[in-house]
Amino acid sequence: MEAIDLDVPAPAITLSLFQRFVSRQDESFAAKVIAALRREFGGHSLKEVV
Repeated sequence: MEAIDLDVPAPAITLSLFQRFVSRQDESFAAKVIAALRREFGGHSLKEVV
């Protein structure tokens, strides 16, 4: 809100907020692709939050 009040662009904060909205979706194609890439390159698997 401070960046908005001061008319200062904050792209990193904006993009992280958008990603948070996307992550709230039950099943998105983008999330499935990212999870598949994570598994393919040896990353950790995601734990389902209840």
